[in-house]
Amino acid sequence: MTAEFKNVRIVAVGDNATLHGDVYPRDAMEKAIANNKTDNIFGQIGNPPSFCHVDLLKISHVVKDIRLEGDTVMATVKTLNTSSGETVRKLIEMGASTKFAVSGVGFISPAKEIESFQILSVNIVADHKYDF
Repeated sequence: MTAEFKNVRIVAVGDNATLHGDVYPRDAMEKAIANNKTDNIFGQIGNPPSFCHVDLLKISHVVKDIRLEGDTVMATVKTLNTSSGETVRKLIEMGASTKFAVSGVGFISPAKEIESFQILSVNIVADHKYDF
């Protein structure tokens, strides 16, 4: 069984730093979204050991319709018909404290601003160090 969740908050942009201090400037995220060659960005439960890798055996959801709304990257998340997808669906439906964290590649300036960013995955995490 799959489920679709609309208006999921992915990451704040602008001057808002994440808890680990990274800043995703609006122009970098606009370019990352515009350069996304597909409407399908896959994700898994937890962040992969390498932010440049998505384990196809652990994929739980697909992110569609990724967009900027004000100072926030929003999307529609559709769980997949996999065991991990079923876990995500149940977690979200029961109101578990989960967040979505963007993973990708790019350059981080000395000021901790993300530049030349490419979105590789959007993963569901419960670890609060990934809070916005």
